[in-house]
This record gives sequence, C-alpha cells and structure tokens, in this order.
Amino acid sequence: MPAKPDDFTGEECQSERVQSNTPNETVGEQMPSEILVHDPDYYIEDGSVVFLVDGVLFKVHKSRLTRDSSTFETLFDLPNTDQGQQPEGGDADPVVLQGDTPQQFRSLLWALYALPHDIIDSSTPNSNGDWRNFDRFCDLSLMAHKYGFESLERWALSIILRWLPFLQCKSEGVFAIDVSMPILERLRRGLALAVLCDDQKLHAAIILRLQDELTRPNPDLPWFIILAEEFQLHTLAGTAYYALMLQGRSRWIALAQEGRLTHQHLGRLHSGYYLLVEQ
Repeated sequence: MPAKPDDFTGEECQSERVQSNTPNETVGEQMPSEILVHDPDYYIEDGSVVFLVDGVLFKVHKSRLTRDSSTFETLFDLPNTDQGQQPEGGDADPVVLQGDTPQQFRSLLWALYALPHDIIDSSTPNSNGDWRNFDRFCDLSLMAHKYGFESLERWALSIILRWLPFLQCKSEGVFAIDVSMPILERLRRGLALAVLCDDQKLHAAIILRLQDELTRPNPDLPWFIILAEEFQLHTLAGTAYYALMLQGRSRWIALAQEGRLTHQHLGRLHSGYYLLVEQ
C-alpha cells in the first residue's frame, strides 16, 4: 500500500480553549458568539461538556467520549493552563475541535448514542441509491481514526466494505450501469480511508471495484489517471492511459484544453503511443 497521504498527528487531536465573557467577544478568533448555533440532535441539556465545531455547539456526556480508550479520555484529564482546572466546557467557554466539520462530529456522536435498531438499519447496505449511510460511515471511520476509537474504527471500515457492491447510481428511478461521478468520488474517499487506516482488505476491494468501473462504457479516463497516480496504483494507471491512448491525439489535446490533462500526462501519452507504433 502507498504511503498515507496527510496522516493525522497528535497535535490535531488537541483541543483549544476559548474565553468569552460577553456576547460580543469572538470565539476561535473569528466566530462571534451570538451566531453560534446549538446542534439540533446533539445539544443535550444534561450533557457535561460543550464542544464547538465550525460554529456549531454540541453538548454531550464525557462518559460517551471516553470509551474505547480514545484521546478524549486524555483530553479531559489535562488541566486548563490558564485556570489549573480540567476543561469542562460550556457555551461561553467550549472545547474547540479544529479541522472537523459538524457533520463529521455528528457521525461520531451518532455511533456513541444510537440505539441498536438505528445502528442495524444504518449499517445494512441497500440498492436504493441513498448514499447517506455510506457517507456517515466514512465520516465515522475518519473521526474514529483521528480520536483513537480503535474498535469503532474497525467496525466502521467493515461496514464500508460491505457497502461497496451496493454503490450504484440511480437515474429517474432506474439503476444505471455507467459510471457515476458521485460513485467514483465515494470510491476515492473509501480508498483514502483504507490508506489512512491501513486497512488492506478494504484497499484491495476498492481497487477491484475501480478496475470494474474502468471497464464500463465511457469511463472518465482522466479521473482514473489522476486517482491512480495519486495513490500509486500503477496497474490501474496503465490501463487508463492505454484506453485513452487508443482514443487518439485529438482527444488528448481536447482534454488538455479543458484542463483535464496536464503537459506531463500528454508527454506520457505521446511516449506510450510512439513505443506502441515502433513495435
């Protein structure tokens, strides 16, 4: 497997404390406190700690976040350097999570709070063209990896693997067989997660699925080339280059003019074409 792109570091898991004594003071140096909103699902009145994630306040229970030996357990044991106290977090003084989106944090909290029947329903793959649960488990895998929920990470990745055969596009109520960009982008996201989390089984399954997508009618060859080069998938890159090479120079030039191919891509296509002609 290739090297992990932009893996997380421990520094990203650290929280930042912000002080706000009046409604007009800023939070996180740029977010006025009066425009912060409570999350509709996970601002729980009897929660014990408040998090700020990109303008959204979450109030949850510490006990939920300290499961599975996560980094939150260490976070809550750290003293506040300003006050010598543990970071309780409130609306005026939340724990700020950097680099996360509200939807990603919401996906993590869903896994920690969901009832058994909700988990079963969401983790069961379907063919109705609804990808929201797949996206939820991608978010969950990312957050579980970042914050050290090891068993939760393994489970979420296993659900993504189960979903792979069911990813297909839907057009006017009929399942299509050609490649859909939303599907390809989800496969790309799954591949990035497999690399980040070092899940070789998921990595191999997604490569097989990508190879299958590449054989469908009218594949987006520049997309496959860029993906294959980013993740060092040499066989996939070679197949995509060869298919594009057979379309001829006029097609390459047109794609380059559209910004889909670079000069380096054109150089490789020309080199491959001349080598093929000389044989």
